[in-house]
Amino acid sequence: MPDARELSDKALGLAESGHYEEALDLINKGIKIDANNANVWYNKGIILFRMCRYQDALNSFAQAADIDPEFTEALVNKGVALMELGKTLAAIHAFDKAI
Repeated sequence: MPDARELSDKALGLAESGHYEEALDLINKGIKIDANNANVWYNKGIILFRMCRYQDALNSFAQAADIDPEFTEALVNKGVALMELGKTLAAIHAFDKAI
């Protein structure tokens, strides 16, 4: 049985091919296996962002940053998602925290 990381990597590959729903299903299985894996949450955020589901992407990036407060990429992408949602001040705070 694949672990959370393997499922996450496979999900990203599916997303690269435009199979977003299938990728999302796979990454959710990875989260069920290891809900404390910041990389899996981050990758879920990437997939959701590509689907233009910015609020959901924001939530995933925030979860990744909560699990690993030093996860700079999660903080930066949290800021990008906030920008897409028109929440400029909150985005600036996320970027500041990333720095």
